[in-house]
Amino acid sequence: MAINQDVFVEKIVARRRRGMDYLIVLGTSFGSFGIIFAIFFFFPEFFISYGIVLLAGVVFMAHKLISAQNIEFEYIVTNDDVTIDKIVAKKKRKRVFSGSCKDFTSIASVTNSLFMDNQNQGMKILDYSSSKTSAKNWFFVTKGEKESVMVLFEPDEKILQILRRFNPRAVKQ
Repeated sequence: MAINQDVFVEKIVARRRRGMDYLIVLGTSFGSFGIIFAIFFFFPEFFISYGIVLLAGVVFMAHKLISAQNIEFEYIVTNDDVTIDKIVAKKKRKRVFSGSCKDFTSIASVTNSLFMDNQNQGMKILDYSSSKTSAKNWFFVTKGEKESVMVLFEPDEKILQILRRFNPRAVKQ
């Protein structure tokens, strides 16, 4: 008698910073300095009285905004269930996708012609990869709440083996 074992794999992928992330960091840094300078210049008696509290508050908020640009995605595959969590600043975790790989209509590398075919259909694209231009990116297509959704992700070979095992017809090279 064969015993079926549960399959469990997880992988964390850090999102690379994009141009907008650098603009947010730069804007936050200059904005923080500008706020402190403006209050010091226009309201010096207020700054003298509450300067340390004000400085600590501005630095704290700037730190929160800048660290919020550090985003990771955790892929968890348990048997045929695929979940993707978004982790912000290694503190906040939010489930951004959950579904069965048996419901995926296509699973392929972004170098496959299916990627362009699905992209041209105008479906919603959810990017849970380190970068949209990564050569390691794969995608899957599944039904969303209202329409079909394409999800970009970066699986390793173990995750791909599990997806092949539970939905062999959908996996394309």
